[in-house]
Amino acid sequence: MTPRQNKSERGCAGSPNICSGDIYVFESANPERLLPELLPFLCQTNAFFEYAIGTSAGSLSPRTNWSSLAKYEFALPSPDAQHRILSRLRHVRRHAEAIGDLRDSLVQQREALCHWWATALGAELGADGTVPTDCMPR
Repeated sequence: MTPRQNKSERGCAGSPNICSGDIYVFESANPERLLPELLPFLCQTNAFFEYAIGTSAGSLSPRTNWSSLAKYEFALPSPDAQHRILSRLRHVRRHAEAIGDLRDSLVQQREALCHWWATALGAELGADGTVPTDCMPR
């Protein structure tokens, strides 16, 4: 997470070797009490983000500091409940990714169909290979 909250930048590093003065790294102080796998989801909640914005200071480039973020409080379910929550969140994420993949595939199929349609009509493609909009089926 970056301390510049006006940028709305939250995410998980894909590597343990990420290094920057503008990134905070979170670890569970007690992995038996707070599952480390839940931290990325926690950091992406609106409540956490609003708290971070509320604790930021500065006018040109507002930033929050670690001591402010360390005071953030939230309801902590039991470890069993955390496992159930984590399972559901992963399930939702997998489905969201699958929907995104399906959307990308549909866009590609539509583009291929439009290209075929324009070619069948003898239309000239644009310089960038796109189909003129007046050739697309309605």
